[in-house]
Amino acid sequence: MIKKEFAKIGKQIIRQLSSTVEKYKDIEDHMDLDAHGNPTIKTVAEHHRLSKSQISQLIFYHFLHVDERGIICDVSEKEIAAALNCTVRTVRNNNVVLAETELISYSRSGKGINICIVPYPQYFEEHGFGFMELEYTRFEELILIENVNALRLELRKELVYDNDTIKRQFNPGENTSKISFNDYKIFTPKYTHYKGMMQKIAETQTSAFKTVVQGSTIFFVLKDGAKNGKMSKQEKKDQYDAAIRRTIEETFVKLSGHSTDSTGIVMSSFQNEDIADLVQLSFEYGIERVKSALYSLIEQAFFSHDAQVVENYGGKIRTLIRKELSKNLQDQVPAELTAS
Repeated sequence: MIKKEFAKIGKQIIRQLSSTVEKYKDIEDHMDLDAHGNPTIKTVAEHHRLSKSQISQLIFYHFLHVDERGIICDVSEKEIAAALNCTVRTVRNNNVVLAETELISYSRSGKGINICIVPYPQYFEEHGFGFMELEYTRFEELILIENVNALRLELRKELVYDNDTIKRQFNPGENTSKISFNDYKIFTPKYTHYKGMMQKIAETQTSAFKTVVQGSTIFFVLKDGAKNGKMSKQEKKDQYDAAIRRTIEETFVKLSGHSTDSTGIVMSSFQNEDIADLVQLSFEYGIERVKSALYSLIEQAFFSHDAQVVENYGGKIRTLIRKELSKNLQDQVPAELTAS
């Protein structure tokens, strides 16, 4: 199972995971009749708090290969369980709850399960709530937090800090974000609604934020050297862009035997949009897979006897990677045959 380095997670989902998930239900009110004597229909909101395991599992799904509809195909329950350090039974029970709260739908497939993250398309709508980037290494740290309320608070800090990005553009020197005690009470369970408990929960320190409780307010700032998802991804984008351009030049030099001064013809074939597509594929499949596929593509497109014009480098690279992954999967020996 290939996991992406960064996941795009809807801000509304993060808000609900750190608080309660709202599920709307129509019910008949037999005490309030309409003009024809029929019970009226009222919409009520049910509020559900997810467990630490359920929160982690839903976030984890965002790191898999999700298409624009929010669909993930042929996911192994065993691999999900291994990534989350839980049992397959827990994975299945969590899926039932996530489906009941209408966050996902799922079905069995020949290779595991198919999953649909129901609200996923809404993340990218023009008038939607938007999304935030989360790095997988940060996610690995989050799922190690034992206290579920500390996890909820940490997710809320990620959300608040990301939302404060616009504010920091106008005041670059102000890097501190805050959550007031009143805000804290909105998204946490009632039994935590006193300052001693808030202080205890906020004391869970991670590598991302330095947190201080002063009076009735939780103040937090990124630690020295730490980056939030948006900052980390931009840094990786620059690294991958440079690596891909360097790979194109070095591959051409190796295959042609010419010096780097002769790479203009091949570099001119790759537009900035092509490079951007390859950078995105690097986030999905890893930079090494993209570089390997890029070598094969250049060899086929520029140095083979039956070379053909490539109109979509990103699409071609994706096809090459998928073929290689499919071949590797077919070549794997079933685990049942190698188990002792």
